Amino acid sequence: MTQRVETSDGDGEYRERPVAIVTFKHSETGEEIGPIYLPYDGEPPSEEEAYAQAWEFYNRVERMRDNLTEEEIEALAGDLRTGEYGKWLARKLRELLATVKAAAKPGDGDTPEEITDAEETAAEINAIMGERSSDIANAFLEVSPRWHEFARDALSQAWAHAIGDLLAEHPDALSWPDDRFHPALTARYNEGGYLYGAMVNAGPHWVAVIAQDLATSLEGEGGTCGPAAEQIEKIARERVRTRRPNTPPERSIFSYEGYGRISSDAVSNAARRMMLQTDVWRPEASGRPEARHDIGRKKTASEQGRIFFGINGAAYPTPEDAFSVVRRLSLAHWDVFSYVMARWLEEGDRGPYSGVYVSADRFLDSRGLARMKSGVHRPEYVEAFYENLYHLQAITVEGSVPNHKKGKPAYVVDTDLLNITQRIRQKDLEGSERMIGAYVRPGDWSADLQGMAPQIALTLRSVFQLDNKRQRYTKLIALYLIEQFRIAASGKGSTRTFRIETILEGACIEIGETERKNPARFRRLIEDAIEDLIELEPALLTKWNLLDPVPTKGRGMLDQWLAARAALTPAPAFREQYHKVAETHEARVSRKKPMALKS
Repeated sequence: MTQRVETSDGDGEYRERPVAIVTFKHSETGEEIGPIYLPYDGEPPSEEEAYAQAWEFYNRVERMRDNLTEEEIEALAGDLRTGEYGKWLARKLRELLATVKAAAKPGDGDTPEEITDAEETAAEINAIMGERSSDIANAFLEVSPRWHEFARDALSQAWAHAIGDLLAEHPDALSWPDDRFHPALTARYNEGGYLYGAMVNAGPHWVAVIAQDLATSLEGEGGTCGPAAEQIEKIARERVRTRRPNTPPERSIFSYEGYGRISSDAVSNAARRMMLQTDVWRPEASGRPEARHDIGRKKTASEQGRIFFGINGAAYPTPEDAFSVVRRLSLAHWDVFSYVMARWLEEGDRGPYSGVYVSADRFLDSRGLARMKSGVHRPEYVEAFYENLYHLQAITVEGSVPNHKKGKPAYVVDTDLLNITQRIRQKDLEGSERMIGAYVRPGDWSADLQGMAPQIALTLRSVFQLDNKRQRYTKLIALYLIEQFRIAASGKGSTRTFRIETILEGACIEIGETERKNPARFRRLIEDAIEDLIELEPALLTKWNLLDPVPTKGRGMLDQWLAARAALTPAPAFREQYHKVAETHEARVSRKKPMALKS
């Protein structure tokens, strides 16, 4: 797997580092310690080196655990439970409940009445888990004691990673006096998204723990949060008694001697499926309580107000919702997403249900990576492509739909960022399989692209084909401007006016310490990126200019430039179409009430 490194090289760019995963096992108790994630550069470490580094890291984690205060842990635990992570985990548990089914299995000597009773109770249990899955999941998470454990784990790993990076730069840091060491460590911690990274990396382990808790509870064995099974069964039997008051004596459907208690295999399989999709939780695009702990990026002004569109009576997130998530992906994930979207816009009919064929070989060839002498690409590159593709499929895009009822909150609608509709596998002579391709399409958020004018689609395709590293600013600004041009329902004139800081904020381009140290260079990079949109084929802009005079150098130049207004004129072919799209978009937004909302 890979890990995003939150350090800049001066251009505001980020890079991916491969990560080795190490797990220790206690020699006496057999208890596992880990997983421990070790990012590295260049060649992967040997097994001996990896274990040595992991052991050193583990000891640093234990040291940090001793320094954490209960107030810090409780604060994060509460925000994890009530914030976006808790909502996301509740959604995963609802998926587990939809998969697990109770079934009646008659035993020897059972009377017809007892068999009927068990079958009806099992059917009621399944209905209850479907009808009240949200209540069951939320009630379970509400009383779970795991949040405190998760918060301590995340904070410990985050600070330990910060110590590791500080030691990599200053090997003698541990010998510094406290008045030097602690400010340096705090500064390093605040510079990077260490807590966010720790939460993402620990995601599979946390979900495995919480899913097992729920599995134990559903199987009637008690568990961390008490036996949920008995509560569900009680409700089910009350329903059966309402229909058949003269039923035979109860026989517990969850007892090992009784009928079809919920299968532990069904629970375990559902939990495994959940774990496959949990290491890609991305909280950047939502206003969550966890933001108080500096996890990831803060919510931008462009994300404050959400609009939606409806198609065929349904409501989905918009492309703008999807792009706001995409702008925060790591370079590796963004590269794969851009490749898929460029292919889909070029080969597909731009409808929400068409898919295009993609493969690691085609992707790596398009990126100019040379093949080995054997004619194939390096296995680690191929594996990384499919891993990133799986990650993109598991990312959820959320949008909100106005309720149109005074005092009522908006509906939340969501969809997958990408959908893998078919996997193509190849089996070798030894019987092992490997993935060689897949058919992929964007999620339901792309439904609005179905009616998109060809000029806009061609421009989008050109934008997605831009290089994520050398033309990163161009790509970010282009996606933001296309979004703004599309939702501009007013036909008053063609030129749009923005402040520079509004463009940067909407495009998710951060102004850090590096940019402020060299403002002239940063200004040149941004203005060159806007110029590139004029040379784009087909062009997005015909011209642009600053409306306010700004000095080229001197103290305060950067702040004056950020506050300056810029006039941007869309290309004629683009301009002729986007008002029509905007009118359709506005009509959809003004709908009184959407039908068939996605749950």
